[in-house]
Amino acid sequence: MEARPSKRTKVDDKVDDNDCVDDANANAADVSVDVPQTPPTPPTPPTPSSSLNNLLHPSLIPPLQSRYPNLLPLQSALLPHLLSPTFTHNPRDLILTSPTGSGKTLAFTLPLLNTLLKHPVPPALQCVIILPTVSLARQVYEDINYFTAKKEKGNVECMILSEQQFEHQAVKLGITQPPYTLSPYSPPPTPPQILISSPGLFSKMSSLSNLNSVNWLSCLNPKNILFGYVFRC
Repeated sequence: MEARPSKRTKVDDKVDDNDCVDDANANAADVSVDVPQTPPTPPTPPTPSSSLNNLLHPSLIPPLQSRYPNLLPLQSALLPHLLSPTFTHNPRDLILTSPTGSGKTLAFTLPLLNTLLKHPVPPALQCVIILPTVSLARQVYEDINYFTAKKEKGNVECMILSEQQFEHQAVKLGITQPPYTLSPYSPPPTPPQILISSPGLFSKMSSLSNLNSVNWLSCLNPKNILFGYVFRC
């Protein structure tokens, strides 16, 4: 009798995934890892304006601390540099781009006033500030006047061009002769040290050729002024 081949046992090659997961969990060791939590970075405290005292003319310190007890980030970054003797004695052109309300006006007017007070020269026009609108020109004029209005705060004179007072201002700037004869004992008109204007009014000062004494030229929104925007005088 011939021997029959042994009957093979059918093996199911399908494995239950849940069984594998259970086996893995059973053989896994419990591991505990402590992840340190990084505390949130605290906000940078504001820079007090008193930090500039050693760089400022004494007459500027009380009004600055009264209205601006703390500096905005832009001001705290720029003012120590612009007020330093190194920059004052070796000035450079500066282009600044920042949004409205970031403190640009104080950033350029305070160094200007500080230089004029610390290094007085014979009366002459030393700074021209061009602003795109009359309302903004008025605002900057008031900001400067806040520091210079009272005699004890300094002797810097600031003029804002006005349509109503244009003829009188032209005489003071030396553009036109006065419509009256000056007494030999009368001193000639003293020009302001700072002139603020909108582009429209400043264009009427085309005969203002004596600008040799001007050391500062500030222009806000120069792109708008140069590329054809229309401004009211």
